[in-house]
Amino acid sequence: MVYYGPSLGGKTTNLRALRGLAPDGTVGRLMNLETQDEHALFFNLLPMRLFTETGVVIKVKAVTVPSQPIHKSTRRIILKGADGIIFVASSQRDSIEENKGSFRDLRENLRQVGIAHDIPLVIQFNKQDLPFVRTAEEVALFGSKVPSPVIAAAALNGVGVLETLKVLLRLIWPRLEDQLSVSSTLGLDRESFEASLFTGWPEPREGVGSIT
Repeated sequence: MVYYGPSLGGKTTNLRALRGLAPDGTVGRLMNLETQDEHALFFNLLPMRLFTETGVVIKVKAVTVPSQPIHKSTRRIILKGADGIIFVASSQRDSIEENKGSFRDLRENLRQVGIAHDIPLVIQFNKQDLPFVRTAEEVALFGSKVPSPVIAAAALNGVGVLETLKVLLRLIWPRLEDQLSVSSTLGLDRESFEASLFTGWPEPREGVGSIT
């Protein structure tokens, strides 16, 4: 799963929140390469192990892409291995153009690497906890006009982070079914699969996305 979006939108904060919320034994170390001001220079990788009630372990790699223009080729390389994408946009009103530019970059890179535009995609409007942002109502209105699911979030506090992940896995399921016949392999339908993966995950809490 690839977390894509403009610089400072909250991609790394999403991964930190997932790591902070995950039950013991579910996630590994958050691997990253950062600049001195803690903005992702290259990429962040969070390995996850999600357990089903039938004993099958689903291994997931959550990866952020670097946002700087100089790393366009790196973004394309990371996209080549994606099963789904979470586009993390900032809800701040002065970030509208940055969001649009990053989304255009995503579409162009998908075209360049030969990935269909119907790849599972969820749009997350992060930073709902800050002032001067698009309201939840505005985010919902935007969501009614686009084909991808849209979720309001405050990743620093873990709000909307797990929901975003669940929705993306829900979109990925039909592809896994077509390619791997996962229902018969796992002995689970989609609803049971999703429910079993996230048993024991706690509620969002303040500052969980600041955990490194």
